[in-house]
Amino acid sequence: MICSSQNNTGGLGSIGVVQAYGVWFKDTSTNCVSDGLVIDGKYSDSVMGFSNGFRLSGQDNTLRDCVVTHCSMGVTVRGTSLSILDSHFDNGYTTEDGTAWTSSKPQWDGIACEGILDCRISGNTCTNNGQSGIYIGGGGAGYSSGNIITNNRCFHNWSRGIDTGISGTLSTTNDVTNFTISDNHLRDNRETQLWLYATNNSRISNNSVFETSEYIRCL
Repeated sequence: MICSSQNNTGGLGSIGVVQAYGVWFKDTSTNCVSDGLVIDGKYSDSVMGFSNGFRLSGQDNTLRDCVVTHCSMGVTVRGTSLSILDSHFDNGYTTEDGTAWTSSKPQWDGIACEGILDCRISGNTCTNNGQSGIYIGGGGAGYSSGNIITNNRCFHNWSRGIDTGISGTLSTTNDVTNFTISDNHLRDNRETQLWLYATNNSRISNNSVFETSEYIRCL
């Protein structure tokens, strides 16, 4: 059975103040599954505030076969042994806005992760998002390790296809390490298709990267 949720947050909002969550797995949750849920963050007008389709935290929780459209971020992730599988994330930026992206825009990444351990992101489609299709990093305290990113399709995102790395000083609490990034299909994203910045001790294999005649749509 597919369930649906529609949210309208109103106003532009701010990345620091999320105005609406479609579904929030709290950090106390374990062994929970969201299966076949459809979330649309903008259903009645042209206004989209800052929103998360899913906030996924806790341990051993799973998103599977979900569709998130018109949310600022499709899913934000922090936790241990979490899975995001066979889902679709599209906030419509490259198809509906038509202007250069700035940090004041409400549309950001399809999948945005900081501080994830032993998680699996597999079989997802991330397209037309305002920033990267899949972002995994840290802005000063974002230790991520042991994660598998495989068999995802990221295309027509304004920034990168898959984007991993940290800002600030590398430390035991600020690092992106021990990743497996394999068998992903990255096509026609505006910037680098696969970007690894200050990512270490990781295995990158069998990814396909293309720029086609459709690349111009994101310039």
